[in-house]
Amino acid sequence: MKINKFFLTLIALLAFSPMAWAQWNGTGTQNDPYQIASTADWNTLADKVNNDNQTYSGKFFKLMADITLTETISNGTPSTMVGTSDSNSFQGTFDGNGHTITLDYNDTRSADFCAPFRYINGATIKYLHVDGTIYKTKGKNAGGFVGKAVGDNTIDNCRSSVDIQFNKDGDVSSGGFIGELRESGSTTLNNCLFDGKLRGAKAYRWGGFVGWVASKRTVTFNN
Repeated sequence: MKINKFFLTLIALLAFSPMAWAQWNGTGTQNDPYQIASTADWNTLADKVNNDNQTYSGKFFKLMADITLTETISNGTPSTMVGTSDSNSFQGTFDGNGHTITLDYNDTRSADFCAPFRYINGATIKYLHVDGTIYKTKGKNAGGFVGKAVGDNTIDNCRSSVDIQFNKDGDVSSGGFIGELRESGSTTLNNCLFDGKLRGAKAYRWGGFVGWVASKRTVTFNN
């Protein structure tokens, strides 16, 4: 059986063309950022960081629409949260572009550092509004924006309206923006507002902005 050379060439072109590997619009530069236009686009970002070890250091993202992130975490690693460890974390720049991410997280597994950006390291997040609910029966270190931050990070002109609820006793070390700041480095929050809720009848160690700060960390709040 003979195979048409034209079709072999066409298959090769499709397999190795940039379009075949495209994941978002944009090239990831400051002037042409990757565009997150849907929940599916966001989940692709989470998958690339979590499973392909892509940190996107030096890369730029822009949110093009309001999106909703829904996940029930009863086993395994969260799939809609970006990052799985300090090194396997988001390290780029994310511009919310004035849009809103609405959370609907229900964690019964004890997934510490529960947040849309679960781990960041040397990242910048700006012009983003996060709303919705994080409900936990186990674990700690939940954050409206970030679960755990290491290195030097900036959160700029952002608003957290997240309702964080813990149905457990004891230390939750959670914050309206960041659950935990660990290791050395500096985190700066500029022109940020928390107008959400931190709730738990028998839970303690809350922070309107940051839940827990290591002794070597520097935190700066401007306006």
